[in-house]
Amino acid sequence: MNLLYLTFGDNIRNHTQAYFSIYSFLAKGIQPASLNIITDKPWYYKSIEKRVNIIEANTALLQEWMGPYQFFWRVKIKAIEKLCRMYTGEPVLYLDSDTFFYGTGRDYENLSQSEQAIMFENEGPLKELPSKTMKTMSAQLKNLPLAGLSNLSEWNMWNAGVVFTPNRKDAKEMELALALCDGMCGSKVKDQFAEQFALSVALQHLYGLRSADNAIAHYWSNKEQWNEVIRTFFIECQMLGLDFEEQLKKYREINVHNYPVVRISRSTNRKLKQKVDQIFSDKKIEYLKPPLPIKH
Repeated sequence: MNLLYLTFGDNIRNHTQAYFSIYSFLAKGIQPASLNIITDKPWYYKSIEKRVNIIEANTALLQEWMGPYQFFWRVKIKAIEKLCRMYTGEPVLYLDSDTFFYGTGRDYENLSQSEQAIMFENEGPLKELPSKTMKTMSAQLKNLPLAGLSNLSEWNMWNAGVVFTPNRKDAKEMELALALCDGMCGSKVKDQFAEQFALSVALQHLYGLRSADNAIAHYWSNKEQWNEVIRTFFIECQMLGLDFEEQLKKYREINVHNYPVVRISRSTNRKLKQKVDQIFSDKKIEYLKPPLPIKH
């Protein structure tokens, strides 16, 4: 199986998350057929460059991948399509950086040998999802056929933090996903989740779908706590002067069951905290003064 991560931007946490996810496989002795990182910051992966295939995505390429409507998240579909064409006929597993593998070697084999496509979890039929965004999207798609498919509001929305394709159809699944994504953007469908829904429909249509949430964790709703776990881990590795194999050994000491992977706070809680921060802003902020020029 060929693993793929897509990372970009200056936020170092996104890149350390990808490191942590890669370690989660290697620390269990799992050796994927290939480990691939498509990134606009290839220098962040210098320490593992001999273990991964780094594909630089410069600004021009990312703009091209955003397509005719310059929809940013279309780049995820294009990245997966690139892997499908690089490794024709071989399974491809895309992972958001805020994921990690916690299953067994057998779980990994079951993933890699699946005849069905796999996404993180089934969120339910689009028309039944409760958020305002999903309701709007469903209403816009109700009588809008795209890419030869109709009744799109009836299809299930799947979480796209994990996307596995058996890759046995010459990347036709990604071509369909791109057609659906572009069709939604071109028809002014609310596009916040366009790439996610496009992948959901394309993979359901061509392979059928099942979930991966019994082997791969996706902590999108508790990033703050997991970022602290990850930061502490890598700082300790650096301070202890551990080599790569020693770092993998130390990774195995982490009990990933000690930290929640789902933590969704109430909107009232978030609003109150924001209000308190506004009312009781910092009492004092002071920076170091620049050094005085040396007089000769």
